[in-house]
Amino acid sequence: MAPIYQDYWIEHADGVATLRVGNTYLGRIESFWESPDGSRGVILGGRRVTFRIGIIDPQPMTDRDRFESTLDVDPEDWVQRLVYADFLEEQGEYEAAEGQRWQATKRRHPERMSGSFFWWHPRFRPVGPGNISRTLMGALGFHAASFACYPTRRDAEAALAQALGKVRASQQRGNQCG
Repeated sequence: MAPIYQDYWIEHADGVATLRVGNTYLGRIESFWESPDGSRGVILGGRRVTFRIGIIDPQPMTDRDRFESTLDVDPEDWVQRLVYADFLEEQGEYEAAEGQRWQATKRRHPERMSGSFFWWHPRFRPVGPGNISRTLMGALGFHAASFACYPTRRDAEAALAQALGKVRASQQRGNQCG
């Protein structure tokens, strides 16, 4: 079920619309929607958020949601990615932490185009934030493809973290054979 909020406001600055509920920043608004039953809302971080008078979402935003919302707004916040990596590691999410650290140190993030998120093969897009190595493209399962496409930034980053894990495991197996 979509989160439902009562006390909200939308802020506009520099052509970007953001959503706040009370004192909590929820993120950058991707689009607005309205249904035939009269409910309205926004798409936020790939999720549908519903506004209805008198009903408030019973689940507060988690620390993970706050990190993700920040990266939805500014995927090039490299310091935030490193702090998020530490948080993920403390939660025992080592693969996801490695993915965030890799992105921060390499200055890479999935590139958003036409509402989707892309990792690019360097042969087809040699420069850009979504450019990753041939080895990682292969680990993503896109050996001969020019790009890997995902519906959300979070999906693209989760796939990258898994690919990094595969590459690391493969390298460790290679070192044991020599």
